[in-house]
Amino acid sequence: MRLTDLEDLTQYMSLDTKLLVQTEDFVNPVTAIKYANNHSDIILLANNQTNAMTLSQTTIRTFAYTTGKYYSPHRK
Repeated sequence: MRLTDLEDLTQYMSLDTKLLVQTEDFVNPVTAIKYANNHSDIILLANNQTNAMTLSQTTIRTFAYTTGKYYSPHRK
């Protein structure tokens, strides 16, 4: 999935929204993001765990990856 497509699809969603991936047989929570080799696509990784990522977590991780700016609450 292109990062811009994810942004377009989720622009009006609450940042607290849990992300899910649906296939023909299953609905699984998104638990991680992997970046494709072309650096413009992302791969949403899902499994049967119960700790789904929120849109906020996904946004922060993609921002950090694309800008190289990583937020740490411990940085001064």
